[in-house]
Amino acid sequence: MAERPWILPAELRKYSEYESVKGRPAEKLAVDIGRAEEYVVRYTGNGFEEGELPRAVRTAALLLAEAHAYNAAMPATRITGERFDDYSYTAENKSLEIGGPEVLALLKDYVLTGQKGLDIRLRSV
Repeated sequence: MAERPWILPAELRKYSEYESVKGRPAEKLAVDIGRAEEYVVRYTGNGFEEGELPRAVRTAALLLAEAHAYNAAMPATRITGERFDDYSYTAENKSLEIGGPEVLALLKDYVLTGQKGLDIRLRSV
């Protein structure tokens, strides 16, 4: 398996544009990175045991880790609004999508098909 962790907290901080991710403690970023790596391994069914980790897989893990860190750092209150006479204002803090289409596209070439040790036998009745 490729050496884990695939990404270090300092690399995640350097990549991210979000201040909430940059200010997150290294211990928490390590958990976010672990969650991202586990997602990649479970989604693909691939442990990446041979050779170097492909660049697309590392990028997908980086995007997932950033999304986990950003969502975890968000405040609990998501919708705020105010109304004054004819004026109203509503803002919503949006979380980042985990495993969105761009991440799945990066991982699609590394998904292993089929299950090891699964045999299906059919017979006519």
